[in-house]
Amino acid sequence: MSEEVFTLNSGIQTVISQLVAPQIVYLDFDGAETSYVNRDLDIAVSNVVVDDSGFDTAAITLIVETLNAQFGDDVVFTAELPTGRAFSTVYIGVTSAFDEYGSFLGLAETIDSGNQIHDDNAFVLLDSSANAQMVVSVIAHETEHIVHGMDHGGEGLNRYASDYVVTNSQVVIEKTIGPGTDTLLVENGGIVLSATVQTSAVMTVNNGGLVSNATVNFNGIVTVSGGGKVDNATLNNGSMFIEGGVVSGVFKKGSASSVSNNFGALVVNAGGEVQSVTISNGGMSIGGTVVSTILSAGVVHVNGGTANTMTM
Repeated sequence: MSEEVFTLNSGIQTVISQLVAPQIVYLDFDGAETSYVNRDLDIAVSNVVVDDSGFDTAAITLIVETLNAQFGDDVVFTAELPTGRAFSTVYIGVTSAFDEYGSFLGLAETIDSGNQIHDDNAFVLLDSSANAQMVVSVIAHETEHIVHGMDHGGEGLNRYASDYVVTNSQVVIEKTIGPGTDTLLVENGGIVLSATVQTSAVMTVNNGGLVSNATVNFNGIVTVSGGGKVDNATLNNGSMFIEGGVVSGVFKKGSASSVSNNFGALVVNAGGEVQSVTISNGGMSIGGTVVSTILSAGVVHVNGGTANTMTM
């Protein structure tokens, strides 16, 4: 049997020559006209038009490298169209083709236990308005469906999807995501009253979304941007990024209040604002604005931002 060797070319391409290789997953960021076929549910959507994702070369490089590091040796991700053998494709970009079926962040064609199918596909319904970490998380989630057969239950297409979206004034009392590549998007007036983010899961709060109590555990990630808000957050070895963003042509601040940092990482980027931080252990980097900090133990870096009222 022939083998395949994988080497990086220009930072984002994986060049394939002749040796046995793991599953290849091609990431299509450029837009496409394709189809969706789910044979288990007898669902076929023949005209799926995916918009260009809008990601630049630097962002694509980061996404590809992060995924290859995360999955190890059994999956190789590439942003260059492979040749010479079967591969799966993940299409990244917005499409309205699945609107009649529900609201999804991502959607796979199969739950492929044992990776019996080497050319099944998936869709990530995000573009460059989403942060790169969110996109990585959704790609990883859908890849788990089509390569490792991940089945998180549910009915219909929900079994094949990253579908944790709270939007349009929906109110969710309690939500836990992870451990694993789960994602939660809270936006457009959506409210989550209590959210727990476990290992490797990612929660994004933006464009008028609100999370009133958030617990971010080991290696969980929360990003707050573009008018999103989090009140009462506890970082238990997790990470939180607060930043601004442009929504409908208007710049809006991401904000948080009452953040308790226990061995976690709090990053306040330009345009982000945090009211009241308590650091018992852990670190904080300030490129935006932080008002009122109590530092018992840990490290604070002010990197072009403003720190008002700090007690050490």
